[in-house]
Amino acid sequence: MKTLKELQPTLPPIDARSNSLDGRERQKVESISEATVRAQLACILQSSIFVQSARLSRFLHFIVENTLNNSGDSIKEYVIGIEVYDRKPPYHPSQDSIVRTEARRLRGKLKEYYDSEGKRDPILIYLRTGSYVPIFRSNDLLVIEKYATTDSEFSDATLQHKIQLLEQEQESLSRLIVELLWKNQSLRELNKLEH
Repeated sequence: MKTLKELQPTLPPIDARSNSLDGRERQKVESISEATVRAQLACILQSSIFVQSARLSRFLHFIVENTLNNSGDSIKEYVIGIEVYDRKPPYHPSQDSIVRTEARRLRGKLKEYYDSEGKRDPILIYLRTGSYVPIFRSNDLLVIEKYATTDSEFSDATLQHKIQLLEQEQESLSRLIVELLWKNQSLRELNKLEH
């Protein structure tokens, strides 16, 4: 399996816009290159969690590519039903819940991926409940948002992700402290040998 760094060429950044639950655009715009998002998508699709699920992989690939190519404008339940799940017109989403059901499964699989294999990935791809437009976030930006946010209402997934980021930061800081202590001790021993 290729790593994200092997898959990621340098290309100019794109704007990845996100939608809030009530459908109003928030205009939280990040500069994440298309190549970076596609490399992250490739990592997810090659993971053991997604490699066994062709339909969910097809769903995720469709919505990510559609967002990159069309700013997510045409990602509607009806379109996904026809394009991804091969439903034939007249397809009625109100009578056939395949897209809603699979979107729930996809959210769960993405969470499972980022809780395991993708824990240290630099880019997070996720779906908010009630939306089929994927959100692209840099883990670095999530750390910044955690300190800068004024929104007091978070979903359970957001809170869990913020807790995970804090734990990762604490782990990284602990490693850094141990490394600095070790280097400091090595320098002391070297100084003793020189004198």
